[in-house]
Amino acid sequence: MLNYRKHILRKGKSENYAVGSIMTIRGFYSYYRMPLMFRKQESRKLSEKNRTTTDYLFDKEDLAKMALAGNLKERYVLLVGKSVGLRASDFLGFTYGNFRSLKLENEAPLALGEIRTQKESVPAYPFLDSDAIPIIKQILESNKDKKDNDRVLTDTEDNLSVILQTLAKKAGMEIENGTIHGKRVRFHCLRKFLIDRLSAYAGESQWKQIVGKSIDEGAYVSQDQLKGVFQRAMKDLLINGNGVKAKKLIELENALVDSQRRIKSLETTNETLREKMQRLEQRLTENNLSIDKKLAFLDSRLTTIEETERKKPEKVKVD
Repeated sequence: MLNYRKHILRKGKSENYAVGSIMTIRGFYSYYRMPLMFRKQESRKLSEKNRTTTDYLFDKEDLAKMALAGNLKERYVLLVGKSVGLRASDFLGFTYGNFRSLKLENEAPLALGEIRTQKESVPAYPFLDSDAIPIIKQILESNKDKKDNDRVLTDTEDNLSVILQTLAKKAGMEIENGTIHGKRVRFHCLRKFLIDRLSAYAGESQWKQIVGKSIDEGAYVSQDQLKGVFQRAMKDLLINGNGVKAKKLIELENALVDSQRRIKSLETTNETLREKMQRLEQRLTENNLSIDKKLAFLDSRLTTIEETERKKPEKVKVD
């Protein structure tokens, strides 16, 4: 089978074609209860497919431009995605309860606890940096009616990449058909951004624990140690540092939070005024009915008096 794979590739066929052909043969033998048995390394080699595209490598300037151009949902995908470094499938699993249980007023980084990854079924121990925390606060403030088990996003995995591509275009980056000069913009690029920076401050087993990749059982360390690693790496992760753009982003965040508070206050005031107007209208209606009844009664009495006066005999004048 390994030789057959090499033969297919030498014929100029793609790796996808080779994998499909091999799976067909293995399925044939399995159907007749004669499954082909391979060592783990051989099996990995048979199913190996190299990507034909190259990912775009974000830097902090890219992320700052994109954050300034995005709405709340887009900034959530960008900044929280950059902070946690999870795969799209695991990122979409976040619920409002995951974030409501955190003490968001504490200093960053904030540990999200253990998250079991879907692809490798290994634990990840992600963190929220100080770029992500203000976005989480705004998300929770804007969705108070949501249940704890409701997911923050109901998008597909592919749509997360579309959101980043849209953000790149909004930010004025030269993107066409989802690529920047031939390099693909996708959600996985945020995972690479985090891993590249964590690896400068941590051993392989440590950054793999944070983002959720398989490691040897004996290499696990406590979450407190992982927090220290992440904290040291934060200066290379944050876009809300010094500079005009970062300052503008913080000002926009504060203005947005302030606007949301004002809107909430105005809604409460309007509701109170509406209730007062309803009570006033009800009282006026009741008073009008009462006045109408009284006027009708007086009109009736006046009519009776007039009738009585007409029926009285005329007085004879005596000289």
